[in-house]
Amino acid sequence: MVCDPQRVGAFTDRWMMGNSVAVLYIYYGHYNYKTFMESYKFYDSGYPHDLFTLLPGEGMNVGAFLDAAAKLPHEFICCCTAYTEFLTDDWLEKMMKVAERPGVGAVDVMGSYESRSQWGYDGAAAEGFPAFPNPHLRVVCLLIRRELLLGFGFRPMRSKLDTLVFESGNTGLPACLKEIGLQQVVVGADGTAYPEEMWSVSKTFRLGDQSNLIAHDKHSRAFAAMNPEMRAWHTKIAYGDNTNV
Repeated sequence: MVCDPQRVGAFTDRWMMGNSVAVLYIYYGHYNYKTFMESYKFYDSGYPHDLFTLLPGEGMNVGAFLDAAAKLPHEFICCCTAYTEFLTDDWLEKMMKVAERPGVGAVDVMGSYESRSQWGYDGAAAEGFPAFPNPHLRVVCLLIRRELLLGFGFRPMRSKLDTLVFESGNTGLPACLKEIGLQQVVVGADGTAYPEEMWSVSKTFRLGDQSNLIAHDKHSRAFAAMNPEMRAWHTKIAYGDNTNV
């Protein structure tokens, strides 16, 4: 079902099946949608949910997720980007088992310690981002309690920079979770929960052959196609020297 986030509320009664999780997918073209849907149908999620396909709005991915979250009644939302491609069965079941644990604020399939400050940005583009290491979940298959996300009161997303701040800035989701004592956790295809201090040994994003990924995105696919030297450089950018690869 492809829908405009502004109209989600109008269709809720027709779509709702009484599930506690809404999986949200951003539609950015037929090829990406085909890849997502083929993997979605091939790999059983293992957990009941409702699937919504959203059209991107002015605020890009995160803006559309926030708009939809404000109109849906589900307890959890799972935010998938246009480039998400599942790689294993029971992906949602594995993530939900971790998301429901006390002290966990958000889970995803990838994390990174990368900081925008590493890239030499200056001026407004560099303001508001912590120095390395800057642990943050990459919004690829972000699973979070809907009311928790909305309760942080994030401002409307109007640009790519706004979405970067949400993902890894001083006022973004990682900082908000930390302020109230909740963890951000990466979940591997093996079902293991990795707190942020263990991401560098998770065998997920930009680590070795990434064999423990629950899902790909365009960046993990690009990493898999790199030569060994380039992969080593990107691993260091993402995690520093403290890796087990």
